[in-house]
Amino acid sequence: MSAADRVLSPRAFAGLAALLVGLGFGRFAYTALVPGLIEEGWIGPHGAGTLAAANFAGYLLGAIAAARIAARFGAPRSLRIAMLATALSLFAAMVPFGVVWLSAARFVSGFGGAVLIVVAPAAASLQAPASKRGIVAGIVFTGVGLGIALSGTLVPLLARSGIAVTWGALGLGALVLTILAAPVWPDLPRPSATTTVSRPSLAVALFAFGYGLDGAGSIPHTVYWVDWIARDLGRGLPAGGLQWTLFGLGAALGPLVAGRIADRVGFRAALVGALLLKACVIALPLASTGFLALAVSSIVVGGITPTSGMLASGCAREIDGAEHHARNWALATTGYAAAQALGALAFGQVFAATGSYPLLFACGASLLVLGAVIAWIGTKPARA
Repeated sequence: MSAADRVLSPRAFAGLAALLVGLGFGRFAYTALVPGLIEEGWIGPHGAGTLAAANFAGYLLGAIAAARIAARFGAPRSLRIAMLATALSLFAAMVPFGVVWLSAARFVSGFGGAVLIVVAPAAASLQAPASKRGIVAGIVFTGVGLGIALSGTLVPLLARSGIAVTWGALGLGALVLTILAAPVWPDLPRPSATTTVSRPSLAVALFAFGYGLDGAGSIPHTVYWVDWIARDLGRGLPAGGLQWTLFGLGAALGPLVAGRIADRVGFRAALVGALLLKACVIALPLASTGFLALAVSSIVVGGITPTSGMLASGCAREIDGAEHHARNWALATTGYAAAQALGALAFGQVFAATGSYPLLFACGASLLVLGAVIAWIGTKPARA
């Protein structure tokens, strides 16, 4: 192993820890906690949506501010503070002080998670050789996949001991990972005097828009998938839960597989290919609702959900270089968060008007095809 490889490995796994804390513990674990929060009387059914909205609002604002925060305070300090703030927000949620208190904790979790997903990939890949940027990014974004997988397995087991215990266990895990990752982070290169006032180019804006459509197009699976299988197909919650477990399994493995592919074909081709494949498997239930078709759709969509973020982060670096990686990736993350919010509202209206799950899958697949085309156009300068 070369000296560069020895430096890279700790940073890659520190990036994994950052996304596991920010997205795994800070975001996806909440989904599995909702039934327990309602059963123990911490919130009502409407409170679940309020807490989710608070987390999303924090994520959107964090994505907007992340690049500026990193430029102002430096990547190491920004990452340490964001991880620590997320851990403290999980500890704060241990106390049932009401919806307002829990909403504030969820807001902090969302804000910290956005800062981590914007800054950590750039810091982890800073000194990665071009031939290994894909596998490094794959290791980092495996943190998101692990979070999805753990949200469907470990959290329900912890919840049997009570919601407060579960929040505390998540906070303790986040704190330990924060301490382990703290000494590892390198600083990011600062823009030179001639480029500090530069603005994102049209190509970057197109790329961010194309990647944002992935966030909107994924909603049929990330919101309606389990409910469709359990109730509309009449197969019950165990069948829906099994498909979500398969979704998490794909999410845990997807980034590593895609990272190796990106090292061979480039981030641009890998991202566009991933979005087109995702469109196909989101539309797969339109052709068949058999177990095998559903399982393939769950695993592949689950695998590409964190993978598309990893590939988009690599494209954000290739467009303008490492100097503007955080800025471009922050813009793309902001576009993704905004498109996801608007998409959720739009899909909700479509479903309320039609009651048709297949129509949602068709719309999601169409958005992903459009996103792939726009992302291909927006990332073209990276290959010139």
